[in-house]
Amino acid sequence: MKRLNQFIILITFVVTTVFVSCKKFDIVRIMDTKTDNIEINSSEVVASGTILDIGESQIIQHGHCWSITENPTVDNHKSELGAINERNSFTSQLTEIVPGVEHYVRSYVYDGNDYAYGNPLTFTLSADDIDFVTEPAERIDESTVLINSDVGNIGSITFDNHGHCWSLTDPPVIDDSRSSYGLIDGNHEFSSNINNLNLGRYYIRAYMDSEGGVVYSNTVVFESIISVYTGQIVQSDETIIMSGNIRSLGVKPILNHGHCWSAITSSPSANNNHNSLGTLNKLGSFSSEIEGLLPDVTYYIRSYATDSVNVYYGEIKSFKPTK
Repeated sequence: MKRLNQFIILITFVVTTVFVSCKKFDIVRIMDTKTDNIEINSSEVVASGTILDIGESQIIQHGHCWSITENPTVDNHKSELGAINERNSFTSQLTEIVPGVEHYVRSYVYDGNDYAYGNPLTFTLSADDIDFVTEPAERIDESTVLINSDVGNIGSITFDNHGHCWSLTDPPVIDDSRSSYGLIDGNHEFSSNINNLNLGRYYIRAYMDSEGGVVYSNTVVFESIISVYTGQIVQSDETIIMSGNIRSLGVKPILNHGHCWSAITSSPSANNNHNSLGTLNKLGSFSSEIEGLLPDVTYYIRSYATDSVNVYYGEIKSFKPTK
């Protein structure tokens, strides 16, 4: 009897096993992707990925997403490489990267209903390879200067703001006086017209600012210079009265000033006839009285001021004494 029961149990087990093993199973394919690598070439970043499986329906969008926060999604920065219907590898050039800040990137696929994400990778991009140059200052007048700068090889990097900063101390920083032109995300030339520069030696450089810090160009120097104006010329009997005006002072002090004149050349200089009114350390007008000019002879006259290096002149005026 005992052997009979064992036999029945054995037969039941064999039949059950055969029935289960012959039952059909449904295998569901799930779309899947992998983030392979991040390649940094100078200031450019390229991410690569692989489609591991396309799932049951077609993938209508794929690419990479990235952010400065962990586990980025398509709500952050992303590339869109379109539909794909087979397993394959792909790459994305990343943009709007903040230099000096760690970023997270991962691949993604989308079938119209759901997103699948690959494993996250991290990278930090330096701004050291950006070409950032400020050209020598171009003087517009005694208190105005034009500054030109050029940005090259910016690659994947974006800065929130850019412009020029200047100061009487070296080096200038963005907490000093500055121009501001907003976001910059590509190779670019830009300029600033800086005016109302008072007496002094100014240090000027370009900047680009982001969450990761400030990048500066080389520094250029602008020195305020003496500006002199030739005023009216009037005759009182045999005396000629000439006026002038110091409109701006330079970094170097005025050692001499006055008027110069000539009947021979139309561009008189301090090497021709001139008077000397001495040193001056303030803005304002001055005048000269000259006697002995020949009547009915045309004279060319202008104001001048000198420092230790240069002579600065006002505009040339002509005058013909009457007696």
